[in-house]
Amino acid sequence: MRGRGDFRLPGNPEPGTEVEEELEFHLSMRMEELIVMGVSEEEARRRAEAEFGDLEGTRRYCRDQDRSRRRRLALALPFRTAWDELLMAARGLARKPGAVLAPAAILVLAVAMNAVVLSVVRGVLLAPLPFSEPDRVAVVEEIQDGGGFVRASYPVMDAWREEARQVEALAGYLETRLPMVTGAGPVHVEGAKVTEGFLELLANPLRMGRAFSADEHRVGATRVVAISEGLWRQAFGGAPDILGRTLELEGQAHEIVAVVRDESAFPDGSQVWLPVEPANPDLTQIAGAKIFLALARLRPGVELDAAALELKEISGRIPGGATEAGAAWLSHRLLGDVRTPLLLLQGAVLLVLLAAAANAGGLLLARGVRRRGEVALRASLGAGSTRVAAGLLMEGLILGAVAGAAGLLLAWVTLDPALALVPVDLPRATQIQLDPAVALVALALAGGTGVATALLPALSGSRTSPSETLRESTQGSGTPPWIRGSLEGLVVVQVALALVLTAGAGLLVRSFISTVQEDPGFDPAGITLLDVSLPEYRYPDQSTRLTFARELLARAAALPGAQAVALGRNLPISGSNMTSPLMVEGATMPTDAVQVAMVTEAYFEVLGIPFLEGEGFQGADRTEGPSVLVVDPGVRTGQGSALSIGDRAHSFFGSTEMREVVGVVSPVRHGGLRSRPAPVAYEPFFQKGGAPGFTLLVRSDAPAGVVADEARRLIRTLDPELAV
Repeated sequence: MRGRGDFRLPGNPEPGTEVEEELEFHLSMRMEELIVMGVSEEEARRRAEAEFGDLEGTRRYCRDQDRSRRRRLALALPFRTAWDELLMAARGLARKPGAVLAPAAILVLAVAMNAVVLSVVRGVLLAPLPFSEPDRVAVVEEIQDGGGFVRASYPVMDAWREEARQVEALAGYLETRLPMVTGAGPVHVEGAKVTEGFLELLANPLRMGRAFSADEHRVGATRVVAISEGLWRQAFGGAPDILGRTLELEGQAHEIVAVVRDESAFPDGSQVWLPVEPANPDLTQIAGAKIFLALARLRPGVELDAAALELKEISGRIPGGATEAGAAWLSHRLLGDVRTPLLLLQGAVLLVLLAAAANAGGLLLARGVRRRGEVALRASLGAGSTRVAAGLLMEGLILGAVAGAAGLLLAWVTLDPALALVPVDLPRATQIQLDPAVALVALALAGGTGVATALLPALSGSRTSPSETLRESTQGSGTPPWIRGSLEGLVVVQVALALVLTAGAGLLVRSFISTVQEDPGFDPAGITLLDVSLPEYRYPDQSTRLTFARELLARAAALPGAQAVALGRNLPISGSNMTSPLMVEGATMPTDAVQVAMVTEAYFEVLGIPFLEGEGFQGADRTEGPSVLVVDPGVRTGQGSALSIGDRAHSFFGSTEMREVVGVVSPVRHGGLRSRPAPVAYEPFFQKGGAPGFTLLVRSDAPAGVVADEARRLIRTLDPELAV
C-alpha cells in the first residue's frame, strides 16, 4: 500500500476508488500465480477471492480507515500549516534583523506608553471602590452660609447617624500620620481616625479580626487599632497570632483587633485605623470643628437631593451646625476632576500608537518590496495567495507579540518613575499597577497593531504575479513603476497621517496638562518637608514642645543650602484640615469656617506666598509678642467684606484673645490642585503652637535627598527616639 504519510490534495480519487484499485491489485497478482500453475482464469478468480477472505468486509474496513485518516489529517492541516508559517515567518524576520529593528523599536515605545497610561486609568478610574455597594455611598457635608462646602463636625455627624431616615449607615474619618514604634525604631504611618461604623462601610474589609465595638468608640475606652495587611506583613512578618498584640502609636499602646485587606483600605494608602473618640476626646463636643470627612450609604432608591434636604434639617437644629448640607456620590467626588484629564491622556497615547503603526507599516512595506522575488518564488511553487498573505500577516503578528512583550517590560521598569511625576493629590494612586488585565490589553493592542502594519504588505504580496516578478528579477529591471508610485504615494500619506496624529496627540496632551496644571498659589520647587510628632508622654506640656521647636528651627538654618526655614501646621495640599470660624471684633456672629494655619515668621518666604498688603508677623512670633493675624482675601466678615489691615479677629483654637490683621497674602489651593482656593487665616506658631505635631519646611538649593537626610540627622540629634 502507499506510505502512511501520503496526503491526497483536493481533486484526487475518492477513498472508495483507491480501495478498489488496491484490492484489485492484490487479487490480480494471486490470479496470475494460479494461472501460471494451470488454473483457468475464472477458477483463479474464484480461488483468489476465497483465499483473500471477506472481501466486502475488507472493502468497508479500508474505506473507514481511509476516511478516518483523512479526517485526522484535515483537522491537523490548519495547525500544521500555521506552525509551518510561524517557523517560516520567524526565520524570515531573523534573516535580516536590522530591517525590522526600526519598526519594532517604534512599536515597543508606543506599547510601553499605552501600558503605563492604561495602568493609571485602570487603577484610578476602573478599579472598583473598596465599599459595599459603592453606587450608594455618598460624601455628605455641611455648607457654610457663603455656599462653600466644608467638612462635618462630630456632633453634626452623630445627629445625622441617629436621626436621618434616608441614610442606611454613616461614618466619618480624619486622615492623619501617626508616629509608630517598631523594632527598627520610630517611623510614621499613614492612617485614619474613624467614627463608629466606618469599617462596616467597606466591602469585606477584614482579613481577620473584628470591627470596633460601640464601647470602643467612647471617650476613655480601651485603645484599639486595626492594621493593614501590608503593615501586618511588614512589621509583624504575617504572624498568625497578631490579634491581641499591642502596637505603640502616638506614645500609647493600642491592642490590635483586626487586619484590613489591602484592596479594601480606605482612605487610599492607610495602614492603621483607630477610633477617634479615645484619641481626640475634645473633638467630640465642638460643633465648630468641621474637620471630618463624612460618608453615608443611602437607602436603596434614595436620591441625593432628598438625603441632602433631610441632613440640612438635622444640622440646622445643632448649635454651631451649618444651616445647609450637601451630598455627592463618592465616585464623582473622588474621580470627577481627574476623569477627563486621564481619558485625554489615554486618547493621546492611542494616537501615538496609531502613528507608530503607520510608520512601522511603511517600513515593513519597503521591506516587502525587497522580498518580492522570494514571495513570487513561493507562489510559483504552489503556495496560494491566501497562504502567501497569511505568512506575511504572521510576520506582523510575531513582530507585534515581541514588541508587546518588550513594551510591557519597559512599562514595568518605567512605571514607578512615571508615577513620581503625577500630581501629589491624584486619587487612588496606590491602586496603580501593571496587573494581568493591563498586560493582556497591551499585548492585544500590540498584536493587533503588528497585524495591521503587515496588512498592506500582505495585500501587495498576495496579488503579486509570480511570472512577471521573476521575469523582472532575472532581467534586472528593478522595482516596477507601479510599485515605485505606490511607495511614493505611501510616503506622502504616511507623513500626512503622522503629522495629523502627532498634532492630535499634542493637542490632547496640551489639554491634559492645562487640565491638571493648576497654580497652587505657592512655589513648591526646592522645598523639603519633614513631619515631626512629639509623643505626649515625653513632651507632656506646651513648654517642652515649644522648647524643642525653637531649638529645631534655630539649628535647621544651618542645613545644606538652606535659604529659609519655617515650622507650620495645617499646610496646603497635605491632607490636613483645621477649620474654625473667626469672631471679628464688633460683629455679633462669627464668620464662616476658614482654614487656620499656625506658622512661623519665614513660612511665607519658604513657600513663596506673596503679600498683597502688610509685611507679615514682623517679629511678633514669640510667646510674649503682640497678638497678630495674617489672612488671605477669602477671609470675610459675616457681612461679606474682606478682612483688611487693622481689623481684629480670633479663631476658636486655643486663646480667644483678639488679634490684629497685619498682612494679607495671596490665596493658596489648600485642599489640592483640583479644589478652589479656601480662605486661610495664619496665626503665629509660637503664640498658638505647642501642639505635638508640626512640619519642618526648608527652602534650599541643595538636592532634596541631601537636605532630608541632614534634617533627619538633626532631629535625631535632638531626640533619638522621634519618628521622622
